Amino acid sequence: SSAVVIGDTVVAATDKGLFVVDTATGNTRAFDGGDWNGADQVNDVATDGTLAWLATDEGLVSYDPATDTFVSIPNAGLPNTQLDSVAVGPNGEVWVAFDGGIARLDGTPGNYSWKVYGRDDGLTEPAVLDIAVDANGVVWGGTDGGGAFRFDPSAESFLMITTADGLPSNVVESVTIGPDGEKIFGTRQGMATWYGA
Repeated sequence: SSAVVIGDTVVAATDKGLFVVDTATGNTRAFDGGDWNGADQVNDVATDGTLAWLATDEGLVSYDPATDTFVSIPNAGLPNTQLDSVAVGPNGEVWVAFDGGIARLDGTPGNYSWKVYGRDDGLTEPAVLDIAVDANGVVWGGTDGGGAFRFDPSAESFLMITTADGLPSNVVESVTIGPDGEKIFGTRQGMATWYGA
């Protein structure tokens, strides 16, 4: 699971929901799927600076820590609603990962839609375990056997990175963007850093 900080609030994903800590007061709150009418399991959390975005076993949910309100995002158009990862790009774009590919949330509240990318778009292993978005809006991800990938939304193209390129394993369970823009891949056989763009 993961956690994000929004102002004085820490929002942590758990297998039983969401745990929220107000660091200014020390107050804590716990929420579960009953609070957003969905699954308790929160697999990942990301923030756009105002909202926390939750990747749950039944789709995407937004959480506003200022008001303790949740909004379940419609799943229409998503081929798989069990979301493994969520990431927010530099312009606030929200991406999710699942067994089947990745998808970007488009539109505005009340008029959302999904743009899905998968095998037909060049993702040779569509079981995506984790994603991160760099400062240029490029999506980096790890798959369950196909290595890592770089997805450029402007060209809608995937570049696959595998053991042939130096990865210790083609099972990439975590992806992090480092402070200098380097991409750090956590694989089943150790970590690797990619310095390319």
